[in-house]
Amino acid sequence: MWGGVILTPAPADRYLPLEKSARGLMMSHFDRDAVEDLRLIKLDLLSVRGLAAVSSTMKSLNLRKIPLRDKKAYAILKKARTIGCFQVESPAMMSLLRRLQPENIYELTQALALIRPGPTGSGMKQALLCSREGRPGRSDPFLAKILPETEGILLYEEQVMRIAERVAGMSAAEADLLRRCLKKKQADKRLKNIFFREADRRGYNLGEIKKLWVVMDKFSSYSFNKAHSASYARVAYQAVYLKAHYPLHYLTGVLNAGGGYYDPAEYIEEIKRCGIKILGPDITSSSYFFEVEKKAVRVGLISIKGLAVKTAEKIIEERKKGQYQSIEDFLFRVSLTKPELFTLIKAGAFDSLEPQRTRQILSYFRGLEGIGSVPDLDAKQKRRMLVESLGFDPKGDSLSLIEGERPLLRVKDLKDRFGQRVELMVRVVDARLKGTNNSPKYFFLFEDETGLLEGVGEKKCLTAGSPPACFLQGDVRPDRTGIPKIFNCTFKDF
Repeated sequence: MWGGVILTPAPADRYLPLEKSARGLMMSHFDRDAVEDLRLIKLDLLSVRGLAAVSSTMKSLNLRKIPLRDKKAYAILKKARTIGCFQVESPAMMSLLRRLQPENIYELTQALALIRPGPTGSGMKQALLCSREGRPGRSDPFLAKILPETEGILLYEEQVMRIAERVAGMSAAEADLLRRCLKKKQADKRLKNIFFREADRRGYNLGEIKKLWVVMDKFSSYSFNKAHSASYARVAYQAVYLKAHYPLHYLTGVLNAGGGYYDPAEYIEEIKRCGIKILGPDITSSSYFFEVEKKAVRVGLISIKGLAVKTAEKIIEERKKGQYQSIEDFLFRVSLTKPELFTLIKAGAFDSLEPQRTRQILSYFRGLEGIGSVPDLDAKQKRRMLVESLGFDPKGDSLSLIEGERPLLRVKDLKDRFGQRVELMVRVVDARLKGTNNSPKYFFLFEDETGLLEGVGEKKCLTAGSPPACFLQGDVRPDRTGIPKIFNCTFKDF
């Protein structure tokens, strides 16, 4: 969530129009440019889920400091096993980490700066990666003379100012104004003329000046300053450290913070990949949120779809007065609607009090008394009800619930299938349409119970179920780091 605070030397209504929001707070419709024109200060505030996950984990473990040179944390970064970690869990970022192989906080700071559109569009990202991988294509000697500290590679926003100061002798104020104009794509002819004229006077030829201008213009479209990158890198590293050493507590914190880049179902799968058991919701033990229970994660009542917040709070409040002895005892003490009762049954929340799900439905939802012996639902039916109620499968692999014959191949098998066209059933973790040099393409992140898989294709995926799954066909090739990746993705109907 974003928010902004405008600072004024006197009461704000003397400077800009105000009105009350729905919550009674004073607000203005002026945007940042209007506020800037009025020479007022606007402080942007960003609500970051990653901070909540880190802080809650450190608090629960009573940790005050995190070492900055932990080998286990950097091993995870190099392998890009960073699902759940702030700013380093997107498919693009994981791919970058595998290539960059960061070994310290400085190189992680560079990674956070490189992933932005500015460094990518200007060629700086590729230049740094070529340098790290020992391949031709490093930054040219001309830029290296101007930016020796980064070997001629533009990484941070303030380096645009440095070029303006060193090449054209512009003052700090003029250089900053130039940086802001380039960032907004509002080229100021006066500043451009000053840059070209003064650079010429200092001995740069026209070709060199034009080259510098193009580089600065492309880089400035969207880039981070070093302080921004460094602060993000610090939080990202803390998240990776906590995941490396305390995955149970940290990933529980991620779920309670509302997830991150992906939907909560993906973090459930990551917990299972870490070998951590997930316990379903239970009215005798579930809290409001996810909670660590011995060496497992207990699903909280708030995860049950259709259960009102007040009802969840009432369940916990009544339980503090004394444990529920039976479903009858629960229904006597907690008032809830029929849909809420059914969603609790579907979620298996009463199974510890009455193991037979059929009896729960007939006796307490349908109100049929004196029923005799009836067959119970099978395990697969119960899991389907659980997934329908929660939106994820805490107990097993949701792909096994899909009807129809499943291909035998799994993600872990693809390292032996380079050059082959294969078919798999996978879950769709992420799918984004992005422009490329030739035509727009979809960039996918898939998974099954054995691992993650990146993919590229021209068509939107056809999915079914919850979490969404698909029949995938594609060509397996290694990426630059030797990890299997699937290309020319196509999808079959279920």
